[in-house]
This record gives sequence, structure tokens and C-alpha cells, in this order.
Amino acid sequence: MKNCNNQCSCINPNNKPALCECEYLKPLSIDSLFSNNNDYEICDVLDKTKKIRNSFFTIKTAIKNYIDECTILFDEMVSNSSLNYEMLANMKQRYVNSINNLILAIYSAIKVSYNNIAVLNSAYSKFSCKEYKCVPESSLLKLKKYKNQDNIVVVAQLPGILIQYNESSKEVQLKFRVCENNSLDVCNIDSYKNNNTDTIKKFKIGPSILTNIDLSDNDISDNNLSNMNVFDNIDLARDFMEEIVNNCDLDNDVSSFGNQICDLMTYLDDSIIKIENVHKYVVQICKIESS
Repeated sequence: MKNCNNQCSCINPNNKPALCECEYLKPLSIDSLFSNNNDYEICDVLDKTKKIRNSFFTIKTAIKNYIDECTILFDEMVSNSSLNYEMLANMKQRYVNSINNLILAIYSAIKVSYNNIAVLNSAYSKFSCKEYKCVPESSLLKLKKYKNQDNIVVVAQLPGILIQYNESSKEVQLKFRVCENNSLDVCNIDSYKNNNTDTIKKFKIGPSILTNIDLSDNDISDNNLSNMNVFDNIDLARDFMEEIVNNCDLDNDVSSFGNQICDLMTYLDDSIIKIENVHKYVVQICKIESS
């Protein structure tokens, strides 16, 4: 170590030995670069569960805002019977803007981190023709259960989340890679990973605006609507918006666009309950250890 006079600070001005401040190189570990964190203490897990629950709730809020924006468009379509092509084109752009806001809000919600490390594995995919990005792997929420013991247990399986956006059709899907095993307190982490198979749950939030069907035989004012978007026809646009507003498909199979908003909301509610139960479990462990 050298001071400002380019002299080693381990030697004092009288050239007598002093307390050496030099240090050896620290050992390097490549494992430390890859999510091998030790945030398993009770306080860490409690904070993580709060963040995860807030993430799921924020997704629900984003979807609710999206539905509210679609409700405004639907009300305008119902109240105005003389919509022309320019007005429908404007409504289409407003709908695309609401889709963009939805994606941004959901992406912000799922980018959950704790101590600068992602809690949920998440990704966003924007494509036009083919989709190549896979749903991220699910992850484990682990807890150091007892004081002064290296006893790490799995308390939850966290889903990997992918936001999928088709730029051509404006279709938005939310995909979760999940594990159906809901049991807690699994001591053997390697065995847990090997004995459980992940499954993919898909939820269509924003249906495709492309018809891709021939509606000429149906009660639609225009003819030959195949391969056109729903905003090219007022009746089709109303049906499209009505399904989103009501969170379900219409009875007419021909004009059904297949949104799964209601199913997604149910899944998010169940996920929130599960992570709240994990939080309760950890609190109980804390109270036991404190007694």
C-alpha cells in the first residue's frame, strides 16, 4: 500500500516496521455470479412474499385498467350508430395504445427483485410471425428454517412468466410455467426438482384483431371480410369489445374471439392466496423460533 508520497504505508517515516495493511487476494467463485444468493432467512422470505403478492395484484390492476379503457370504446360504439371508417381507425389506434399500456404495466409488475436479484423469472416476447422465446423456468422460494442450522427448505414454487405479443394480430398472451405440487417443507431440494414436472398455463388477454374467417354468410353488413381486422366492421368491433368488457366469449361461436381474462383473474387470485399462505407459514416459523 502506498501513500501520497509513493511510499509503502506499512513502513513509517523512520523506516521502522508498522502494522501491515496489505491483503491477500480474495478467492474467486464462479457460483457467486449465478443466483446463488443466501437470502433464505425469515425476514428475507417475508419480504419476498410481499413483493410477489404485490406483483400478482398489480397484474390484476393492469388488466382492470385495460378493461376500463375497452369499456369506454365499447360505450362509444354502442351510442354512435354512424361510425365511419376514419372513426373506427381512430378507435383501433386507441385500442392498440391500451394494449401497449397493458404490456408495460404487466412487465413492470413481474420484474420483481430482492437485493438486486430477480425473484420471479420473467421475459417479454414481441414477434410478427413465429415465436421462438420459451417460457422462463420456474424457481424455488427457499427458507432457512431453524436458527444456527444449515437447514434450507422449499416453501413455494414460483412461476416463470412470459408476456407474448404478436405485433401483427395484436394478440397478447400471458404464460406461466408452474408446478402442480403445492406441498411445503421439502427438505431435499434436488429431489424436489427431479420429482416434479413443470406445466405451461396460457391465458389470452388481448384476442387477435384479425378475423381470418369468412363472415359473408352471417348477419354482417359488409361482405367478404376474410383476413380483415375487426375494426373494419362496426358490428364485429362491438362484439370484440363486448367480449373483453364482459370478460367472456359471446354465445355466437362464429364471432367468438377467445379471451381468457376471467380464467386469468381466477388464477391470479389463487396465486395470491397461495403466497399469502406461505407468508403465514413463515410467520408461524418465526414465532416458534422466537418462543
